[in-house]
Amino acid sequence: MVSLLPYDYALRVRGYRNIEAVVMTPDHFDFRAALREERSRDKQLAKMLADAFAGDDPEKLLQAIDQMEYAVDGWRLALARVGRLGEVSPEVSAAFLNVWIQMKHLPLEVGHRPTMAKALRVLLSPLRPAVSESMKLYRGASARERRSRLYGFSWSQDVNIAESFAEAKRSIGAVVMETLATPEAVLLIREPEGFYDEGEVIVDPYRLGAVRVIGRLT
Repeated sequence: MVSLLPYDYALRVRGYRNIEAVVMTPDHFDFRAALREERSRDKQLAKMLADAFAGDDPEKLLQAIDQMEYAVDGWRLALARVGRLGEVSPEVSAAFLNVWIQMKHLPLEVGHRPTMAKALRVLLSPLRPAVSESMKLYRGASARERRSRLYGFSWSQDVNIAESFAEAKRSIGAVVMETLATPEAVLLIREPEGFYDEGEVIVDPYRLGAVRVIGRLT
């Protein structure tokens, strides 16, 4: 299929930063070669990141994460590898948690919810709490999320926090949802920590119990 986008813009949205280094005439530019280069780069960066997750050096992990800005599908490829690791070190798990807090768009970067869920179970395992009873949790999200039943990974123990997130999406239609999360669904309960404190509980959405809407904002 021929792209209808200008070829320089098409390259930029696919992750090519150094456009000037590429022959920029449509007659000479080889999109197939560019895609091969893109896939090769993504695989290399994904392996670098997965290897860092498998190690015990948080600094090396952060350096590998910094390199992911040059990848298009690198996060998904890396976390697919992570899902097969079985476990990571406590140091790497703690470093990843800080990344998670600051990169709320990470599930969108990964772009594949089953891969994200499986990787989170591995990455958060050293920090996972001993939960013996189901937890009542809340989430403020778009009405579209509710209609699709593709629930997010971040929920809260505080209904007021969920309502504030829903309020931010009021213009597109929002809902406040409640669920009783089973112990198996709970991956992490964040400790209160000032500015970033949202009463967040990270869950595996595939293990949640029934979800019901307790409020609608339009």
